[in-house]
Amino acid sequence: MKTSAITRSLVVLTLTLFAAPPKSRADLLMAAFGGDVIVRYDSTLGTFSTFATHPSMDGPAAMIYGADGNLYVLNEFSHNVLRFNGTTGAFIGEFISSATLGGAGVTDPDDMELGPDGNFYISTHITSPAGAIWKFSGTTGALLSTFATFGGTSHTHGLAFGPGGKVYLGDLGAGVVRQFSSTTGASLGVFATNLLLSLTADLAFAPDGTLYATCDGTNGVQHFSAGGGFLGPLIAPGPGESYWGILVDSGFLYVSNKDSGTLKKYTDTGVFVADITGGPGSFDIIPFVPEPGTGALLLAGLTGLALRRHRQNPLVSCA
Repeated sequence: MKTSAITRSLVVLTLTLFAAPPKSRADLLMAAFGGDVIVRYDSTLGTFSTFATHPSMDGPAAMIYGADGNLYVLNEFSHNVLRFNGTTGAFIGEFISSATLGGAGVTDPDDMELGPDGNFYISTHITSPAGAIWKFSGTTGALLSTFATFGGTSHTHGLAFGPGGKVYLGDLGAGVVRQFSSTTGASLGVFATNLLLSLTADLAFAPDGTLYATCDGTNGVQHFSAGGGFLGPLIAPGPGESYWGILVDSGFLYVSNKDSGTLKKYTDTGVFVADITGGPGSFDIIPFVPEPGTGALLLAGLTGLALRRHRQNPLVSCA
């Protein structure tokens, strides 16, 4: 969409006068599956600290920021989605109950993503013929639909919205990554296939549309083209390492070693950058997104007027 010179000037002026000081995108939140806590990594201090936890958090496997700026955490063992203040980590309440998830057929929730429509999409660890991805309201938490199915029973890990208006799901049973329409849920067939995908742990897309897949055990990080072609193994884990969570951010890859608790940083071409010790061995990694300040909110409002206008127990093999 093209913008007028006035609109561009307005945005620049608002940024200059009112924008809050930028926060490093290298500050991360990690779901410590075994510790039942969400941990924050402060890139400035190089330290880890508890960001959010609650007695009803059991097996945090995935988390997202909702459209309201709050943090939502999916728990595999307590079968619920909890809501926390996105800036402070303060507990707000249960957003989707175990009864709601269980009633929908999500008996073993494994991954969760925020769809382009603002709703929550949840996959289950072991799918059944009844469904593979379920859609819940991003405002009320109510079940909206059994969104996508592909038939049969399979072991699935890794849910991601990607390019081309599609949503992707790792199917370990078939050793493939499946793709579905992000608007209708219709199956669009297999996106990528490789024997290594029988150990898929997590999926993440780069801005250029290429796909990274972490694989449990010794299979490291695999790389696929925007068309699903296998580009080869990108990162091989070291002795005693097994990668799970992955984040593609600002030209870097962050992967967590679920066994040792370290966090590793690479370039998006697989070149090692840093070994960040003291991490929680997370099953999910997302950028920490602090609540926007007054200036950022004002910018969003002005821009809108002018233009009208994103598991299972770590001690058990996932194979």
